[in-house]
Amino acid sequence: MGKVVSVLRIALLTLTLVISAGVSAEREDGWYLVDDSGKMSLADEPIVTADGFAELRLDSGYNNNGEMVYMIAGRMTDENVTVWADATEKAIGRQIAFVYKGRTVCAPMVNARIESGNFSISGTDALIKEIYRDLVKRKNGDV
Repeated sequence: MGKVVSVLRIALLTLTLVISAGVSAEREDGWYLVDDSGKMSLADEPIVTADGFAELRLDSGYNNNGEMVYMIAGRMTDENVTVWADATEKAIGRQIAFVYKGRTVCAPMVNARIESGNFSISGTDALIKEIYRDLVKRKNGDV
């Protein structure tokens, strides 16, 4: 009897793992509002996903330490400019976060409504270059 119960438990655990493996809790790549509770929790739904980016450019410059740093400068599609402007207005004095592959890359503080649809993503050099290549591939339909 004990063997049967053990086998059933293993089968149930295996089934649970198989079912949960098909369900991803990972967020879509894009911009999210950050909860102002101070816990850095993100909204469930993105403001705009990476598919809503119209233009992307890799930019570089030197930081205060004389080190080369990279950032992605971009602009939202025409359809998302108003969405972006409204969301940034709502987030004035708070942070928004850019998420890539389920990970928060940067979370800048919003100081004003951004009506232009422009944004920038900053982070480590290697990560920024990876994100840029991936987003450009997706934008060009190479994925």
